[in-house]
Amino acid sequence: MATLTVQELRSRYTGSLLGLAWMLVIPLVQLAIYTFVFGYIYRVGQNGGGILDYALILFSGFVPFIMVSESLGSAPSRITSQPNFVKKVVFPLEILPLVTMCVAVIHAFGAFIILLLAACLFGDGLHVTIFWLPLIVIAPILQVIGLSWILSSLGVFVRDLTSTIQLIIQFLFFLTPITYPLSFVPAKVLMIYKLNPLVGTIENFRRIILHGKEPVFIDIFYPLVVGFILIVSGYYCFQRCRRAFADVL
Repeated sequence: MATLTVQELRSRYTGSLLGLAWMLVIPLVQLAIYTFVFGYIYRVGQNGGGILDYALILFSGFVPFIMVSESLGSAPSRITSQPNFVKKVVFPLEILPLVTMCVAVIHAFGAFIILLLAACLFGDGLHVTIFWLPLIVIAPILQVIGLSWILSSLGVFVRDLTSTIQLIIQFLFFLTPITYPLSFVPAKVLMIYKLNPLVGTIENFRRIILHGKEPVFIDIFYPLVVGFILIVSGYYCFQRCRRAFADVL
């Protein structure tokens, strides 16, 4: 899987002018755009803080979402884009969706380094609560693995799934407290809103990185439960569907 991940990175960046630097440039440009639109024009969620404070809050929500959006956006076409692995080679196909996730994790890690540097320069610095990070990020990784298996297997049979997932990702972006604080969500729909497991993950991510507070444990437990359900059901779905991959491709 490591070899395939390196090959994927090379295929994306070899020959480009900036090369691997795009991993840092793209999230920085996205941060600048979102900060300008939501922070400067709409003045969302500043609550008396400056534009830099809002940029940190926004970026701390955006970093986990990079991994999720990039992984799921590519998952439906992952098997169909590698027909040789399906038809001619005895190969553990369940690895292919994980390669995309590994690339997305690398991209998110690059953005995370930028976030830590920004927190040191413009925020309160690093906090000891950062050691909670592995426990918090394991949940979205499990969720992405499970969903990637489901989407990559269904994508073999439903070719429109890639476009559909791109729309759902955009919808999910605005249904997650990235560009706005959780306090903006009306109380009457808050319980339904928090069924999105990314809500608790992103809120905890901000607590430990920016505010130096311990995470809320229900926001660790619930995403983990969702992650385990998705990874079990995703693996089952993939193994059931893979029998027909060669016939369809």
